[in-house]
Amino acid sequence: MFKKFIKDLAKLGQRPDSGFDPATLEDPIATKTEWSPAKSGGASFCTHTLQMLTPDSCAFKISVGALFFYMVFLLVGLGCFGAWLYMLLTGQTQEENQWVLGLVGFIFSLVGGGMYHFGARPRIFDKRAGYYSVGKINLRKMTHKKPRSKNLTPLNEIHAIQLTSEHVRGDKSSYYSYELNLILSDAKRINVVDHGKLSQLRADAHTLADLLGVPVWDAT
Repeated sequence: MFKKFIKDLAKLGQRPDSGFDPATLEDPIATKTEWSPAKSGGASFCTHTLQMLTPDSCAFKISVGALFFYMVFLLVGLGCFGAWLYMLLTGQTQEENQWVLGLVGFIFSLVGGGMYHFGARPRIFDKRAGYYSVGKINLRKMTHKKPRSKNLTPLNEIHAIQLTSEHVRGDKSSYYSYELNLILSDAKRINVVDHGKLSQLRADAHTLADLLGVPVWDAT
């Protein structure tokens, strides 16, 4: 019951006027696939772009804008925390606002560092190795085939590429964030990237689809 509630809640983030019907794809896997957002939230700007590494491999890498955004959080946090630590070590009077400075610095550093850690992880598609990987995994040095895992997916299990959208509402603004998901042969999904620049995401999806030889299912 709880899982159904979460799915119903996620569907509220979809565009109500998209008019997309999976049955028009004439693929039984499409009708078994979830079309609500695979990952809640997102970004109003482009966080990743697809780059060709070799003729048979490509990777989604962090954009300059996302890197700048994450570094602002991290550097502001480190600056505040460093100022608080300096006051502490030099024996200056610890007033309430000075402790707040240390707490704010810690939180900003933690958030910025976390966003960079997860955002900057390489997302690599390697046809020669036969896998999609997340993180620092040396696919070319794998001595034997491995089954699907959290950060490793055999390319021959990718059936299609899904594009879908989510309306993200904040306290002062709202925007659409667009997902690129991998549809597997068992209709399960793997989220690859999620950001606000639809034209970039569509172009990257078709480049990736051409490399993998699979269709793009665009529900945006």
